[in-house]
Amino acid sequence: AQCPDRVEPRRAAPVALGGAFLTMVQYYEVVAPAELGGAPVKDGKSLSSKLVGRLSIGTIVSEEERLGERMRLKKVSGSGPEGGWVSVGLMVQIDAASVQERRQVAPYQGRSMLAAAEAQVEQEGAASALASGRARGKDGAALVLVAVALLTQGLPDAALEASLEALTLLRGAGSKDGEASAMLLGAVARLAKDDTKQALRDALAALELFRAAGDRQMEASALSTIANIRLSLHDANAALSVAKEALAIFRELGDRQGEAAAELTVTDAYVAKDGADAARSAVASDKVAAHAARGDTANAARSLLAAAAVAASGSGAGLEEAERLAAEAVGKARSSGDRALLSDALVQASSIQILGGKVAGEALKLAQEALDVSLALCDTPRQAAALTALSRAELAKGDVGAAVERASEAEGRCGEDDLRGRARALQAMASARLAAGEARLAVEAVDAAVALCRQLGEKQAEADTLLVGVRAHSSQEGANAADSALTMAKDALAIYQLLGHRRGEAIAFQMIASMKLKAPGCVMEALTAAERARSTFLMLGDKRCQGLASHTVAQGNIMLGEFEFGLQTAMQAVVLARQSGDGFGEASALHTAAHAVLRMGRYPEALRVAQEVQALFKKLGAKDMQRVAEHMVAKIQEGIPSRGPGPRTYMQPHENAMLLGQESTPFEEHPTCVVWSVPVNSQLYIMYCLELLKLVDDLKTQASDTAILVTTQGVMARQLGQEMPATWLAVSASTVWALVRTVRLQAPRVEISTRGLPPRAS
Repeated sequence: AQCPDRVEPRRAAPVALGGAFLTMVQYYEVVAPAELGGAPVKDGKSLSSKLVGRLSIGTIVSEEERLGERMRLKKVSGSGPEGGWVSVGLMVQIDAASVQERRQVAPYQGRSMLAAAEAQVEQEGAASALASGRARGKDGAALVLVAVALLTQGLPDAALEASLEALTLLRGAGSKDGEASAMLLGAVARLAKDDTKQALRDALAALELFRAAGDRQMEASALSTIANIRLSLHDANAALSVAKEALAIFRELGDRQGEAAAELTVTDAYVAKDGADAARSAVASDKVAAHAARGDTANAARSLLAAAAVAASGSGAGLEEAERLAAEAVGKARSSGDRALLSDALVQASSIQILGGKVAGEALKLAQEALDVSLALCDTPRQAAALTALSRAELAKGDVGAAVERASEAEGRCGEDDLRGRARALQAMASARLAAGEARLAVEAVDAAVALCRQLGEKQAEADTLLVGVRAHSSQEGANAADSALTMAKDALAIYQLLGHRRGEAIAFQMIASMKLKAPGCVMEALTAAERARSTFLMLGDKRCQGLASHTVAQGNIMLGEFEFGLQTAMQAVVLARQSGDGFGEASALHTAAHAVLRMGRYPEALRVAQEVQALFKKLGAKDMQRVAEHMVAKIQEGIPSRGPGPRTYMQPHENAMLLGQESTPFEEHPTCVVWSVPVNSQLYIMYCLELLKLVDDLKTQASDTAILVTTQGVMARQLGQEMPATWLAVSASTVWALVRTVRLQAPRVEISTRGLPPRAS
């Protein structure tokens, strides 16, 4: 993996939550992908507006104004600009209770000049702090404040100038703390200006000064800055090592804001080193270990749930790992005594069980317990979430009526302001309606759920719902329904790609491939999409879905006339389906393989495969597909040519025939024998061999057992002089004999032999 070309310097300063606490305000937490470097904030609602800065992951903001997917924010806590416009898709909505809980956590109070300047900028705002610092004149501490404010405003040139001036004054005054603070500020400013080599020298010098002073917080800050510089220098391994060292110090000190900033840098380093998938998994596991070491079982459970969500999305260890993490989260939630957290963990564990295709009974049990817990808490939103999970579990069990009933009950429990719960209930309702054969009602539920997800800015929920809509539209007749299904699939694909959700991306590609196969002239597009899905499922270790994608690839190749490759991929799909326990997928892929064998003219083999397909569908109770297989068997039996016994092939020397007074050829005419006797003295030996291979390849697909007799006549069986393969006309008999031997080894079913005849034979 490549390091990002530009890594924004990040270091969270201690921040307090100021201002009145209003429960009607909408709060959001930044969850931007680490590879974006945080959520970009613009000075206008347009995406082309000037970049003000970036909000680090974990920053809390409040909504000031909302225009579609763009929101004007006011920062509540964390690192980044005080205000501006940001994309809602890079954040998740949180409730006021979560903000209140964080408000009660006292920020870490640093003792360095730089920490004090950062705290002042955080409390007063960049503009006010800048004016205050400039009003104090040529004072080292004031210039440090000015530099911090200028960096916050995105003015690295002016910030560098102020930090250099502060460095001169503070060094002259003998202030080691001030000197180190100014030097670290200069390193951050130089990094923003892409002067990475000098930035690294300044940061290393600042690190030594802070270590000498015993300032652990600023030591960690310097290490975090060095890690960002190493990333800019494309040294991901060194960046990761340094960032982990900084993170350990912040955790030791209890500096939660510094810890959040260091976690972001660690994530960036993992992204540059191993990719985004490995980064999310590694960071989530690290957070679980950190909370467990503190004895914080509640937050350990929350981190486990986050790690389970990462694994379930197709990143990290896959669905089996997600199930393990969710089960562990449930156990820790029980130990913590937090009943609300336990309800959330049970719901997520139930959803992962269903996603993994496990027995529905376990998912049903988990969802029912979640409902019991939420009823005891009188928590209506969590009751709705539990009922939604119950609806999905009932549907997985095959009880469509109960699934519809539970989804309807879940929607009824959602209050007017519980838009998220209503969206999830509508999605479950759409799936249940679709299973009940009510495609029109399913589409209506999907449309309502998608609108709510867009209003909430929940991208993944929107994409998941769009996939339900794809299935609903695909079950309807007409060109408009097909177009709507394809549009929804492409929209879902774009969202999954933005979020880095590999499993969702692969499922969307598979759906697009299936639809393109049915559209005229779109086979190549279908093959491209199916191959993308197949490779992704292979990386995720999902054999069942990999088998489905391989089946689609096989169908596309057969439609293009590539029967051999179509047969290979169809048999791969059969093996994958068998290994994953997907009986219907196995029978369907074998049915496609039978078509490929039939198109290749191998009727007996096609008959055997078709009969096996018929038996599989009968065992599964799929009567419609069983009838299709029976019809195929009958058609193959009609097409198999009848054959009776014929005369045996034999050789007779020409001289013997003359003694008998007969004019005869050495071989008797025989419909199942081909004599290869091309004039071997008149062409290049390599052309002779290639033509023979082509003949063998053509004849081995015939229905009858065709014998091939290869003759060599008037050619050499030993080398004479120096061979020049490019221009040699006389074919070497040993070459032909070796080729025949290879064919007999590689294709034992082909009856092939060779004979060397004298020059006078005809």
